[in-house]
Amino acid sequence: MFIAPEARGRGFARRMLVEALRFGFEQLHLHRITLGVYDFNTAAISAYTRAGMQREGLFRDVLKYNDEYWSLLEMSMLQPEWQALHQNKVECLAL
Repeated sequence: MFIAPEARGRGFARRMLVEALRFGFEQLHLHRITLGVYDFNTAAISAYTRAGMQREGLFRDVLKYNDEYWSLLEMSMLQPEWQALHQNKVECLAL
């Protein structure tokens, strides 16, 4: 996801991810959704974690950019985790 610098810090990344997860789990009936994020992108990692993504592992030094190596954090969510996070919201809407 790309968020323009002037729009960062306003919760857009988390909201976009939640909608992508909703589409994947509720419309496409996927079991697992994954993403990769560079380990220095702490703002994105925080947004993804707040959306319910779980850290799975770190791929060390996967990219060399200029004279620096970047590592990639792999994150995922399973359909039962999505359902558990959003079950109360569905129950509230049904009332």
